[in-house]
Amino acid sequence: MILLFVASSTGHGLKQANSYNDYSKAKQQFLEVKYTNDFDIMMNALYRYAVCAENIKRFDVAAWQYNDLAYYYIQEFKDRSDYVDKVTQIFDCKTNKQKKILIIEVKSNFILYMDLLNMAKNYLIKAEILDSKYGHDKERDKDILSNWNFINYVNKFMNQEELPHGIKSTLSGW
Repeated sequence: MILLFVASSTGHGLKQANSYNDYSKAKQQFLEVKYTNDFDIMMNALYRYAVCAENIKRFDVAAWQYNDLAYYYIQEFKDRSDYVDKVTQIFDCKTNKQKKILIIEVKSNFILYMDLLNMAKNYLIKAEILDSKYGHDKERDKDILSNWNFINYVNKFMNQEELPHGIKSTLSGW
C-alpha cells in the first residue's frame, strides 16, 4: 500500500494534523473517494481521517474510523478470496472426500489474502483501545465484536480440518 501523506520534518511519516481544519479536510477527502474502486486510495483517506480525528482528540470518531478500516479490510479479503462462494461450496459438498479436497483448495486461496485480515486486526486493536479508554459506544462495540468474530472464524478455519461452528453466519449480513 502506498501512503499518500505528506512526510513531516520529524520523520514520523505523517504531517501532524493539529487543527479542526485538517480534520475537516481529511473527512472530506475520504467522503470524496469512499465509493471509488481504488481500495488503496480509499484506505489511505480513511486512515488519514482516523489519525486527524485522534489528533484533535475526537477519540470517538477515531475509534469508529479505525473500526471502519478493519471492516473494509475484511470486505476486501472477502472480495479477493471469493469468500462467500468458497465457503458456500464447502457447505454444498456431497461427500467427505470432496469436502476435504475443497477445504485444502480454499485454505490455499485464503492464505494469499490473510495479510488483509492482519491489517484489520491491527485497526481493531486500535479501535478497542480508544473505545475502552475514552468511552464505550454500544453500537461501535457490537461492530468491533462482529469484525473480530469474522477474523476469528477464518483463523479457526485455517487451523482445523472442518468449517468452524457458526461460520455460516459470516456468509451474509456483514
